[in-house]
Amino acid sequence: MPRRLMVGHQPLELSTVVRIHAGQQSCIIRKMGKVFYNKLVRDKIPEIIESNSDVCKTRILDDEEFQIELNKKLVEEANEVLNSPKEKLSDELADVLEIINTLADSNGLTVKEIEEIRKNKKEKRGGFDKKLFLEWSGPKI
Repeated sequence: MPRRLMVGHQPLELSTVVRIHAGQQSCIIRKMGKVFYNKLVRDKIPEIIESNSDVCKTRILDDEEFQIELNKKLVEEANEVLNSPKEKLSDELADVLEIINTLADSNGLTVKEIEEIRKNKKEKRGGFDKKLFLEWSGPKI
């Protein structure tokens, strides 16, 4: 049986799906047939919902909210990468790249600039090709 949460005098039904993303908890709330997501979605999601004979309510975020929600979305998508089976990995990585591209653009950066920084870091500090796992470091004796 779903748990209920009282908001004022209105009971809200909490779905049994509660997701944890890097210490942030998000839950899907169901009330009177509606599913409340309260999260950033791709631009065409409302059209997709409406094409399935459903309705939805959206709002436009201001720039500050947008940055906060993009950061949450990056964590959400990164966790999906961690939990995805190998056959879905490319889809999840594409989602992460979409968020990175949007974060760059919304902060006045280009993917080309970020790629240059990545290359410079790889040249100076290396990449992850050797699969090194640092267990500890300390002073030489």
